[in-house]
Order: sequence, then structure tokens, then C-alpha cells
Amino acid sequence: MNDIVNITVKVQDETGHPIPFVTVWQFVQINPAHVKDTSLDLTMEDLWRCTLRYRETAEYAINYGLKPVPLLQIPVMGNGEGEVHDVIDYQRITGKGNHFPRPDPLVFGYTFMKRGYFPNKLAFTLPKGVGQAEGVVTLKRDPSDPIDDSPYMQAYDRIRYELSDTHKNTAMSRENHFRQEGLRQELELAAQQALAANDNKAAARIYIRMRYLPELTFLDGRIAGFKQTNIESERSKLAFKRAGELDPTNLFIQMETIGTRFPASATQEERIRKNAAQLDALIAKYGDAVWPEMLRWRASSYANLGDYTKARTLYLEAAKLEPKFTDWNKLVDDLKLSMGRKGVPVPADW
Repeated sequence: MNDIVNITVKVQDETGHPIPFVTVWQFVQINPAHVKDTSLDLTMEDLWRCTLRYRETAEYAINYGLKPVPLLQIPVMGNGEGEVHDVIDYQRITGKGNHFPRPDPLVFGYTFMKRGYFPNKLAFTLPKGVGQAEGVVTLKRDPSDPIDDSPYMQAYDRIRYELSDTHKNTAMSRENHFRQEGLRQELELAAQQALAANDNKAAARIYIRMRYLPELTFLDGRIAGFKQTNIESERSKLAFKRAGELDPTNLFIQMETIGTRFPASATQEERIRKNAAQLDALIAKYGDAVWPEMLRWRASSYANLGDYTKARTLYLEAAKLEPKFTDWNKLVDDLKLSMGRKGVPVPADW
């Protein structure tokens, strides 16, 4: 029996017109018997919560880059005709060598995001043997978020769609190399067009995406391998540096650059204290739009400063805010162990 499911979702506005190049997030419910730990698996409720919180930075979350929660799935974006095409291969998800059968029913769902619109969601429950699923989802206009139909932003969305199909990047051919370099050049052109229009924020968004471009590697003139992303390459570093120069207020840039600007003379404690202060300010300003890694980092910073009570409080607050990011209880237990090693009494009510 075929356990593969082909899904098609049409995304439209309130008048029924297709919305092109929509960002898509996904969850698939896994049988607990088929994986070692399902504690961080997402449900529709989890996916929707993440979508509402992180929608402002959703375009920077990619499967081979950073994601706000680790088990978030990011399928290929909606195409230029407003259609999302996805394939769920349950055995691929759980490891083909395991030959696990698809659950009956198979539960999965998506959220859909596009700047200028409120997000929406769609869930499916398919009985065994059904290999097709179709749906229609409508995104309502968000009057507080203008639609940017500039040529450079249209190009940016189109190229993001092209790059979201990561299977295309793996072909070890010169044709694919030229394709990838062509996409890089198109993004650079779009960024330059944004700059010519004095739209620094848009240009910064484009350069952020250029940090995560795929590339084939060469050895003695021959293709030797490929990387879906390589943020340590000089081109990636330069692109992200340029993004930070153009729009230092971008939330994603702020999250990624905390802790990177210290004088060489700063002590370790001075660095930790400054990190904690920056994280406090960022979280106070942006609230739950900040990715949960920042919450973990803030709590651990206070632990490193010896303020164990505050660290514990922050860990527990983060656990309530985003329970599907990590095992927060383990972090609290590790905090107790650290206190024990340093001879710090652990309060009885902990």
C-alpha cells in the first residue's frame, strides 16, 4: 500500500484571486511508537501559535538554516499561481529503513503566510489508503500591513519560491551551478533596485536571504560536493553584514547580532552581563515575537552570572511560552546540578 500523500492547496484572497508565493509551515503527526521522543512534535495548535508569534520573521526560517522551533517543517512555498504542492512520505520522515506504516488516520496541517495578509491554517485527517488531499484557504487582508508589489519584492518572492525546493539544489551538475549563481545575481539585482528606490529595509531582507544560498563546491575545476547553506563563506558573511548595515532594526538581524560587538578588552563576565541586558531589552520590546532561543540564552546568561533564582524563573516562563522549543525541565535540572557542583544550596521549594 502506498503511504505517500500528494497535497494541493489553493491560496486565495477574499475575492477569490490567487495569492502567489505564500510562505508555508507544516506539522505531521508521528506515531509515538515510530520515534524515540515525541515531546517536541508539533500539533496544529502548536503550529498556529508559532505562526502567530513568528510571522514577522517567517521568511528567514528555512529547513537548512535557522528555525524558531526545531521540528517545524517548511515545505516548498506556494507557486506564482497561488498553489501549494506538497508530498508527505511517511517513511522518509521516520526513516525509510524502518519501514513504518503510515498512521491511520494520518493527521497533518499547514499554516500560510504572506505579507499584507493575516495568516490562516488548514488541517487534514486522512484515513489509510487515501493518497490525495486538496483544499482551499483564504487569506484576509491585513490593513496595517501594506502589500508591497514593487518589482524587486516580486523578484525576491519568486526567487525565495525557487530556493524553497531544496531538492533542486542537490544536482551535481554545471547546469545547477549556473542556476544557483543566476539566482544569486538576480537577488543582488533586486537588492540594488531596492536601494535605488531608497527602500533599505527591503534590500536588507534580500541580503538576509542571500546568507543562506546553496552552492556547489569545486576541486581542481570539478564539482566535488554541495551545501544547502554555508553561512561561514565570505559571500554569506558579506551579505549578512550588508543587511545589518542597511536595517539594524530588523528583528532577525538583532537576534543574530547580539553578542557580536564587544571590545577586545571586555572580560567574560562583562560580555555575559551585556548579553543579558541586550536580551532583556530585545524581549521587552518585541515580546513573544522573539524566537525562543533568545529566551534560553537569556536564562542561561543569568545562570552564568550566578543568579540562579532568576535563571530558574526565566526557564519556567519560557517553558510556558514555547514548550516545543526544548526540554526546559532538563535545563532546570542542569541548573540544580550546577549549583550543587559549586556548593550553592538549592532551595527546598525547587
